[in-house]
Amino acid sequence: MTKISVLMACLALLAFQGPLSGNDAALSNPGFEKNLEGWKVSSAGPPPSLSGQAAHEGNLGLHLSDPDAETSCHLSSDSVPVDPGQKVKLAFWARSSSPVFMGVSLSFRTQKGKWITGENDEKPPTCAIQNSHGEWRRYELEATAPDAAAAVVIWIHSYKTTIGEADLDDFDLAVQ
Repeated sequence: MTKISVLMACLALLAFQGPLSGNDAALSNPGFEKNLEGWKVSSAGPPPSLSGQAAHEGNLGLHLSDPDAETSCHLSSDSVPVDPGQKVKLAFWARSSSPVFMGVSLSFRTQKGKWITGENDEKPPTCAIQNSHGEWRRYELEATAPDAAAAVVIWIHSYKTTIGEADLDDFDLAVQ
């Protein structure tokens, strides 16, 4: 193989932004192509919607709109098994033209389903969705499963004191 061929192969690998490395976790519907299968909505405000306009890739994407600073919108993925000490990596695409009004978190749960918080009632590791002026942006989040963790859940949530809109799609979760 020539030096140019090796260089081209390396560049091709760098350009590829496919799934995260490691053991891909079993998200049953990471791109919302099966509507909300594999996701649970628990919303005090307007429920999230699915549309082609909200899709990064494929036919459907998630649109979250929270027009009321008194309520919030939440949905979470099905639980994915983890062991304490395992690395969990999340990547997804989002776009918004709103100031920060929502986040995407990795929420760890015990075997009985109880949320695990830190010593000082810490919140879960979270990516705040920034104003991207309507352009798609890739977000990544990494955390280590704490002691007593048996599962991790992707928790998409708006903040109760803010308003805004965002599109989210193509979630990729890896457990190592």
